[in-house]
Amino acid sequence: MRIVLIALLAGMSAACSGGSGPTVPSHAGRKLTGTWTGTLVISRRNVPDIVGTMSWTFTVDEVAPVNGYRVQVSSQNPWLPFTTTGISVLDVPGGPTSPIYTSAVYNSPRGCQETFSSVGIASDDRIDASFSSADCDSQTFTGSVTLQRSSR
Repeated sequence: MRIVLIALLAGMSAACSGGSGPTVPSHAGRKLTGTWTGTLVISRRNVPDIVGTMSWTFTVDEVAPVNGYRVQVSSQNPWLPFTTTGISVLDVPGGPTSPIYTSAVYNSPRGCQETFSSVGIASDDRIDASFSSADCDSQTFTGSVTLQRSSR
């Protein structure tokens, strides 16, 4: 369901941009391309927050719209370690800051598959995002991720 929301948001962003553009999308100069690293904080009810590192590596997917990326998400958070590939979409790809939507399916260490979806703000050198989810339908959690560019 969240992946459908991301796809709808990407389509709305493209449809609402107006004007005429090139018939072949230009993927050159994408602002997020490269690896971003930082901190993932997970909050659960009645337990201390759990902090770990996280990295996102953005690559251009020639099939994706100009504002979309393939993203490898890697969490080293002790409560939720995983590596997976998903999609990210910038709502305003040419602006100094832009809303960013990211979604990926991950394998939980508790034996199920869940969806990691976040909403945040991306700039040229920083991404701040938040999310809420349930892990294996039993443990709800919220969190935040703060990333900075580490390579292009």
